[in-house]
Amino acid sequence: ESMKLHGRIDRVDLCQDSDHVYVKVIDFKSGGKKISLASLYYGLQLQLVMYMNVAVAASKKIYDGKEAVPAAVLYYHVDDPMVNGSGDLQPDVINKEIIKTLRTTGLVNGNRDIINMLDDSISGTSDVIPIGFNKSGELTAASSAVSNEDYLAISKYVDKKIREFGKSILNGDIKVNPYEMDSRESCKYCEYKGICGFDNKIPGYSKRKLELSDKEAMELIKNES
Repeated sequence: ESMKLHGRIDRVDLCQDSDHVYVKVIDFKSGGKKISLASLYYGLQLQLVMYMNVAVAASKKIYDGKEAVPAAVLYYHVDDPMVNGSGDLQPDVINKEIIKTLRTTGLVNGNRDIINMLDDSISGTSDVIPIGFNKSGELTAASSAVSNEDYLAISKYVDKKIREFGKSILNGDIKVNPYEMDSRESCKYCEYKGICGFDNKIPGYSKRKLELSDKEAMELIKNES
C-alpha cells in the first residue's frame, strides 16, 4: 500500500555556494507557535520538519551535484503588533521593537557560517531568528540550534513516524487515545467530542500524560531514528 500526503509550504529560501544549497523553510501562523522536540517525538508536531524533508529532496533534484543542507525550519507569526511606550518614541525605535516581537521561532542549524547567512547583522541576540551569542561567542542556552547530526536524526525520525501513522490508518486503528501535555490537551478543540464517547468519569478512561523534556526527547529521537 502507498500513502500520498498533500500540503503547501508557505515559503522556501535558498542560498548557494560552490558545493552546497542551503534551505530555509518558513511556515506562517496566525498565532504564536514554537517548535517542541517533545511534541515532535510524540508525533504531534511533524509538519514543519516534513516540509523541510520535501524541500531538501526537491533542491537535490534542481541543483544536481550540490549537497542540500537544512539551514532552518521556522514559524513566523503573521501579526500587526502594537508597541508599548511613551508618545515620544522615535520611528526607528518603534520599528526595532516590532521586529523583535515578530522574531521567528523554530530550529536553526548551529553552524556559525549558516547562522550568519540567516542574519548577517547578528550581535548578541538576533532579532530575526531564535539565536543568541554570549560574550565569549558561544551560543546561549536559549538558542534554538541543533547540529547537522541532530537535525538528520530528527528528519529520519519524522519519516519513520509518518510511516507508522500511515500503517495505523491502513490497519484501521481508530482507538480513542487523547493526551495531556503541559497546559495542552487533545480534547480541548476536538470536533468529535459528541461521538467519540470518551469520558474521564467512566472507569478505565484516562488521557496519556506526555511529560518528556525537549532534551530527553532529543536523546530518544537519536536512539530511535
